[in-house]
Amino acid sequence: MTTTESSTRAGADWAHWLDRWDRQQTAYLPLREARFEVMFQAVERLRGREVTILDLACGPASLSQRFLTRNPAARSIGVDMDPVLLELGRRNLGDQDGRLTLRRADLTDPGWTDLLAGERIDAVLTTTALHWLAADQLVRLYRQLADLLPEGAVFLDGDHMAYDVAEPTLQHLALMMKAEREQVFERDGDEDYAQWWTALEAYSERLDERERLPFAERRDVLRERRVDTRRAGIAMHITALRDAGFAEAGQIWGYFENRVIMGVR
Repeated sequence: MTTTESSTRAGADWAHWLDRWDRQQTAYLPLREARFEVMFQAVERLRGREVTILDLACGPASLSQRFLTRNPAARSIGVDMDPVLLELGRRNLGDQDGRLTLRRADLTDPGWTDLLAGERIDAVLTTTALHWLAADQLVRLYRQLADLLPEGAVFLDGDHMAYDVAEPTLQHLALMMKAEREQVFERDGDEDYAQWWTALEAYSERLDERERLPFAERRDVLRERRVDTRRAGIAMHITALRDAGFAEAGQIWGYFENRVIMGVR
């Protein structure tokens, strides 16, 4: 499927739904585009522009879309466990003339990296995703990435990462800022995460059965998913990366608990 065909398939306006996804994500994270920019600059300066990136827990491939647009010689492999978001990405973006591949993978499955056999990955990028993983799952993932990546490759994670318990004033200030953002969110009446999903499923149900998104499959996936609501702090991420075998690890950008960390293999 070409990019043009993906936007007109069966008359469904999938670009509209990707735009709505981006808008609701940005409502939660006003500095979302700045976070993308920092991550992309790090890859381009350290690994170049003719690179293959792994878009980890890619969702509908918003990150890949941006990176491939600004780097026409780059490739991206996106992996995610959500069949609806992956299909939305495929219908929106196609394969970008062979430069974009989207694959189903559960990052908590020890064998998920088998999907990447034979691929040389220059950089791994992920955003607003790994906070769903429990601490033991995160530690294993970082070890898998260290084994996967060649020397000099980079890992970049943009996500919510808490202050340490020994930093109560910083924690309190971050919570104050979060509460203020939520008040603005509610005041402006922006579409939230749950509303977007409800609206997308209703839209999908109105389509011909062959064109509907795989919501039943998604419900099966979510029933089996183990979710840990305790988010790993910044110190744990950095320590886990170093213990996994990354030569360097640290924060390169941040706004309170909205951070970008980088590991260098």
